[in-house]
Amino acid sequence: MGETDTSATLLLVEDDDGVRFALAGILAARGYHVVEARTCGEAIEACGSPPDVIVLDHELPDGDAIELMDRLRSGGVAAPCVILTGHGTIPLAVAAVKRGAYEFLTKPVESARFLRVIAESLGHAASSE
Repeated sequence: MGETDTSATLLLVEDDDGVRFALAGILAARGYHVVEARTCGEAIEACGSPPDVIVLDHELPDGDAIELMDRLRSGGVAAPCVILTGHGTIPLAVAAVKRGAYEFLTKPVESARFLRVIAESLGHAASSE
């Protein structure tokens, strides 16, 4: 795996405290600045300072990742979105990607694959600027 952009800010939106803590730890260990949110509302507030990549749990207490992604896009947030779910189906994955998700991953996700997708999404964001 290549160099990590340690100046990158990632918004991690996950309502399960244990999963959020584990993913934030993996990301922080690679030098990323991680902003955590547990709900769609917290995520929208956190985007006052736009992140470089957004990691979204699909099922959140106040909505779902696809709805949140649409709301963020309409608010001008253009960061690539990586959607995670413990209940993935092919139709859900297709819908998420058609609506603009950069990647769709199922939990549990291997840390190496997760980090590779994050690095790729950062590269995608940089090439889109």
